[in-house]
Amino acid sequence: MLDGITKTHKALVRNYIHAKDENRPHLMKNVFSDSAILKMELKTENISFPSEVVGLDAITDVLVRNFSGSYENVYTYCLTDSLEDYDQELFCKWLVVMNDKENGDVRIGCGRYHWHFVGDSSSRVSQLIISIEHMAVLPAETQSLMFAGLSRLPYPWCDLNSVLEFIPLSISLKPLREFFR
Repeated sequence: MLDGITKTHKALVRNYIHAKDENRPHLMKNVFSDSAILKMELKTENISFPSEVVGLDAITDVLVRNFSGSYENVYTYCLTDSLEDYDQELFCKWLVVMNDKENGDVRIGCGRYHWHFVGDSSSRVSQLIISIEHMAVLPAETQSLMFAGLSRLPYPWCDLNSVLEFIPLSISLKPLREFFR
């Protein structure tokens, strides 16, 4: 499914995922324009972000520096079967698994990315809208189970069937499974 996405868009999304997940703020300048806008649409109370952030430095603080201060072992997957690439826009669903540094709880969430790209030769993101649909919080004791399953998923691009096989059949994760169907 990655055949339909441009190489440039694929590289920008991949760089963003690596910057955020691996706490590499220096990569963000390769992703976002200096005046980029980040909008967050939270449909859950289990995580918080500002609703809007403007500028590369502020976006880097929110999505990399501050985020990595609270979470570790972050794995974000973009679902290849949900990709829609339209000239200067890209849409896709995502899954994230991470643990809280403070108490070890595992967070597993899902949502949508809506990328807007600069239409010039700079090949950067001008706006990113992140919709967080669900964020489940599981006890720290589930870390071994959750992170062991991640090693079987291709990273950061993954298909829906692999994600559904990974997400345990649990009452607390039912909304995530339903979101991906």
